[in-house]
Amino acid sequence: MFKYRLDISYDGKEFSGSQIQPHRRTVEGELITHLSKVCEFQDLTFSGRTDAGVHARQQVVSFDSIIDSENNVRKSLSQMLPKDINVKELKKVSKEFDARYSARSRTYIYLIKNIAKSIPTDRHTALLIEDSLDLTILNKVSRLFIGKKDYKNFSKGGSQRDTVKMITQANWKKLNGLYRFTISGESFLWQMVRSIVGSLLALNDNKLNEEDIRDYLNNKETRRIPYVAAPDGLYLWKVKY
Repeated sequence: MFKYRLDISYDGKEFSGSQIQPHRRTVEGELITHLSKVCEFQDLTFSGRTDAGVHARQQVVSFDSIIDSENNVRKSLSQMLPKDINVKELKKVSKEFDARYSARSRTYIYLIKNIAKSIPTDRHTALLIEDSLDLTILNKVSRLFIGKKDYKNFSKGGSQRDTVKMITQANWKKLNGLYRFTISGESFLWQMVRSIVGSLLALNDNKLNEEDIRDYLNNKETRRIPYVAAPDGLYLWKVKY
């Protein structure tokens, strides 16, 4: 068998996440169902897990198979998959490649829009807010997350062993009325990005201050931060290898 890399994107609105679950519609479930119609495969692996409602501009999947024509399989799979999953590329890679463990960094982007400047379909692709964001203070406090930190209090699931993660980028920008938070790192914990965004939005709304966020980062005994942003505005944006 050979190793293959499949790049896909998807609208997460109607999925219960990327990872397969019994009796629930998932990205992995759809992929397994339709990929099995065009080839035999094993060891299907995603670059990372996305929660229910979270989107992906680039999700990378690896699997083992023997394929006569990558182009024919890509076209067939693209035609069979539902409209909320898009096949971007399928190619043969080295046997050592693993979509999850070979990744050097992952970038997530969170999109926010003012309700007054939105259209109805925006409610599924961005978080809609009433007030404006103070990007000066948000960018200042976002720098607290850069570097190697313990994110135990910014994730769901206390059983995770390694909660220390390296973040290389965390910043805010506004373009054409759309706020965009970008965060990059080697890997992320369950709901870590949504918890970081939630804490920064709470800061913007004066529900938290900078010292509160420092305490959640530095004090392991502090409970999990109670502010978690909705999944609608979150995208797995890019995976680098």
